[in-house]
Amino acid sequence: MSTPSPTPEQRAEFRQQAYDMAEKIIVALQGEQPSFVVLEALNLVHRFVTSNLPPGLVGYVAMAMASYAGELMQADAKGKGLSPYPDPVTTSKSTTH
Repeated sequence: MSTPSPTPEQRAEFRQQAYDMAEKIIVALQGEQPSFVVLEALNLVHRFVTSNLPPGLVGYVAMAMASYAGELMQADAKGKGLSPYPDPVTTSKSTTH
């Protein structure tokens, strides 16, 4: 799994694009929807997108998902909520739930 390391600027641009897309998805999902149906639908979308990646990149997705699973387990063990973003959003936009 050897790929070139992105520059800090590339990482920041990637993160910003991801936040922007997440915000669009959140806006599209606002309203009364069963939470677990939404989560399952997002898992299906995640699976579809991952299935279109080159096989050599799937391991990176697995590591990211394992990290997220760890965050969920820690939040559950501590009995506290999960931050909507893994790190501070670098824009002035805020997403309300």
